[in-house]
Amino acid sequence: MKIKSTDELNSILKKNVPIEQYLTENRESFLKLSFKDAINAVFNKKNMGVTEWANKSNVDRSYIHHILSGKQKNPGRDTLIKLCIGMKADERETRALLLALKESPLYVKDPRDSIILYGIRHKLTLTEVEELLYDHKQTTLSRS
Repeated sequence: MKIKSTDELNSILKKNVPIEQYLTENRESFLKLSFKDAINAVFNKKNMGVTEWANKSNVDRSYIHHILSGKQKNPGRDTLIKLCIGMKADERETRALLLALKESPLYVKDPRDSIILYGIRHKLTLTEVEELLYDHKQTTLSRS
């Protein structure tokens, strides 16, 4: 069975098809990767240890271990973004991890998200992204 794109699935869902039929006929196209598996897959591609990742993300090392082991199921959108910036995840990887967490992807029409996207695209550090957010009167990622 062919894996359908998001656009194809959207098109089918717009039609007057019973939801049971849609779910059955398109099950191969749905996301299957758990958040734990998704973040481990991205992290394993990076050439860094957990301690370095924790330092670059401003996230406690034990918390990262809990995320990687699956003990911490939902780190929250801003924490995940900090983790992505810390491990130098690219835009595609960041989007995939946000979707795996069932969080909204970064949206270019949102000023705060645009600054974060700019930081990811230009491989800025977390500190540099935080400074841009602060300078442009946006809520920082470490606001807690």
